[in-house]
This record gives sequence, structure tokens and C-alpha cells, in this order.
Amino acid sequence: MAIVLNEEIAKSSPCVCYNYDGNEICWTAGCVGILTDEQEKKYCKEKISKGEISPKLKQSMNRFAHAVEICKDDYKKMGYDNYWQCLSEHLKAK
Repeated sequence: MAIVLNEEIAKSSPCVCYNYDGNEICWTAGCVGILTDEQEKKYCKEKISKGEISPKLKQSMNRFAHAVEICKDDYKKMGYDNYWQCLSEHLKAK
């Protein structure tokens, strides 16, 4: 779910979309993160399809998703600050 920082910009900007593991993922100016299906309907009046995601970006996204999976329990148990600390530690590790 993307965080909408500026709804006017999000609605007036085209979405940039990639194929990622058989799914289309999109984002747009005015938002931080990948849009949900519902957000796509609301903000993506125009889509710019870029095809397959690059191997480097796919690797980064997979690393982030793995760190989120590992750290999600920290958030539930210890709160926001510990969650971001956990993510930081796991993303720095290679």
C-alpha cells in the first residue's frame, strides 16, 4: 500500500508500471510505495508500462520483502522504532 503524500499530484501524474513475478506493480508521483489495486483504480488514469522489472530492482525488492517478513513480529511486539531498526539491520547484511 502506497502512502499518499499529495493526492492532487497522484491523480494528475501518470503511473509507472512494471511486471514483477507475473503481477503488474505501479507507482506514481505524489505517493511513496507500490499502489494497491484500489489505489491504481483511483490514481492511474494513465499507465506507462515499462515491461519486466530489472534484475537489480527485483533483487532489491526481494531483499526488502524478506526483511519485512523477518521483522514484522518486532513491530507487533515492540513497536515502530524497533521495526525500522530491524529492517535496517537486515538490509545492511548481505
